[in-house]
Amino acid sequence: MLISDLPFEIILHLANFLPTKDRLTCTSVCRSWKVPLQESLWRTVDICNKTKLDAICDITSDQHDIFKINGHRVHTLRLADWLSVNDRQFYTIQNRFQYLNRLYVRIKVLGDIGFDDTTDWKLSRHLSQLEIYIEGLTPVAKVNTLFKILSFSPSIIRLEYIKYYYPRGITYTLEDFEKLHTLLPQLQYLSLDAEFDIPFEDLTKISTIMPVNDLTVVKLRMTNLSLQSLYYFLHKYHKLRTLELDILSNSNRSHFDRNEILPMFSSLNSVFPYLEKIIIKGPTTSGFAFITLWKLIRQFDTPLKHLVYDISSRVFTSDRPAGAIIECIRYCSTTLETISIFGDVRFSYPHMLPLALGLCHRLVALNFGVNSNSIALDDLLDHCTSLKRLRLSARRLYTKSKSPNGAPIHKLQILETTHAMIEVSLFSYLSCRCKYLKYLRMADAKVFGQVSRRTGSLCIDMFNSRFELLQLNSVCFYGTNNFTCDEEALINLIALTGSDSQQAHSTNRRDTLMPINGSLWYHTHFHWGDKSESEEVQMLENKEAERIHRHFRNFRYKNEKISYQMELQRYSHGIASQQSWKNDFSRGYVAFCCGYVVKAWLSCIQYTQYWHLLCMFHGMQQAQQATQ
Repeated sequence: MLISDLPFEIILHLANFLPTKDRLTCTSVCRSWKVPLQESLWRTVDICNKTKLDAICDITSDQHDIFKINGHRVHTLRLADWLSVNDRQFYTIQNRFQYLNRLYVRIKVLGDIGFDDTTDWKLSRHLSQLEIYIEGLTPVAKVNTLFKILSFSPSIIRLEYIKYYYPRGITYTLEDFEKLHTLLPQLQYLSLDAEFDIPFEDLTKISTIMPVNDLTVVKLRMTNLSLQSLYYFLHKYHKLRTLELDILSNSNRSHFDRNEILPMFSSLNSVFPYLEKIIIKGPTTSGFAFITLWKLIRQFDTPLKHLVYDISSRVFTSDRPAGAIIECIRYCSTTLETISIFGDVRFSYPHMLPLALGLCHRLVALNFGVNSNSIALDDLLDHCTSLKRLRLSARRLYTKSKSPNGAPIHKLQILETTHAMIEVSLFSYLSCRCKYLKYLRMADAKVFGQVSRRTGSLCIDMFNSRFELLQLNSVCFYGTNNFTCDEEALINLIALTGSDSQQAHSTNRRDTLMPINGSLWYHTHFHWGDKSESEEVQMLENKEAERIHRHFRNFRYKNEKISYQMELQRYSHGIASQQSWKNDFSRGYVAFCCGYVVKAWLSCIQYTQYWHLLCMFHGMQQAQQATQ
């Protein structure tokens, strides 16, 4: 079969992987390609500014006819944040794009307009996904408006109906929730700002309602979680796999006596039997409804695998959130495989979290982003024996034991640390105990230790480690034994050394550069750009590396000692210019010693999403090995 004979659907699918410029070029390659490639060019339209909005809605615009002719090809339409659209313009948009599958109306696009007699939601009857932010409507109008929209789009499988800013969410009654699910029988994903008001007399109705079969993801933003709303969710969302609760208040007040409601839970035959992930946000996580939920999950053996506690945007004056987190982990410990904790959570004593995690015998991934706590790494390893992926953001990272002798080998494979102060002795402990460690990333961290008077080096001893990837982003090294990490002690020269035959390679532009005497040399310097200033890490040339190597090979403390005086003009945190790299000899160097490194990446740039990419890559490797 010739390429020109490929079916329409295959060409259309392949076109999705091409840049827009290449798609335009390919439309003229052969006649059979033209239509599918044109289709792909129009699949998604982003109205990102007023100019494009006017081009679509203004009949005097030069591009008006183009959108009129090709509007039927558009399947996804996104209206950018803060793009004010009046009622006439919104009707024109509905009229132009009548075959939309996905519509995203973002922040401050629509107010109380877009929903009067001028608009026509019947034109959007093909929608399968709708995300819409509503501003300027009264609470009752918001509910009625939602039902008006949904009455014309029964095929929606994903709905996000959100308010950008509010003191409270939209109030829904039991009848409102039931009507929503009646209008959308195929709904699979639901995200709402919802205050759920259930009178006591309606509680008896809940046991007779029909559960929904297709809904697997529910995300609710509400003032607090009440027992009556929890009771409804347990009955209605039987097939739920992901539940996210964003709680706005720290109030646990209820209109009802809990002793009147709790007996109703005894009639349950199961509790979220398919639930795999819970995401909790907000301070009310210690409320009685949450305690009831955790107890029910334990009682009915709900297969909860993933727990996320994100309270990073909240302010607390006590350790109540810490207690709530520990309580949740203990109740759900038998099934949990991954745990993520973020926010200003203060644990009252260091062993509090490791002891709770020690109950989770299936735990393979821990993401702990709590900067206010100090963490004993050996404590975590002792209690989390199955852990393979560990991400820590802490005030200080240390080991209580200076030697791993007698401790069992741990199977940790991925470690990322951010924002932590780390003593050099931790690396030797880590390398000896975690011999399966393949990926190490440090970001925005401070490493400190004593510079050797004999060699002039601050040694990072990881000779037992063999890395697939070593990544140092904005990591500062200090030749000091205290926690102050003054800029006078900052070390800007780094030697990456591999002891095995498989030597280090760098992801730098000179990827094939052979190491000088078993080492790759890097220098951190201050860079002046045309419009900005920044810190950079540069891999040194062969000639420069040879000079550094000779200097420290002949180093003797008796005729040369490390100096931390400000001997020249320095800039951010004690960093000098690129041309002044030789002046950093007097501060010594960092000897990062390991078995070997396949890929090394040293930079002063933060990559906040790199952890997710790393875990995904690791998962793909594991799956590939499992099939071999």
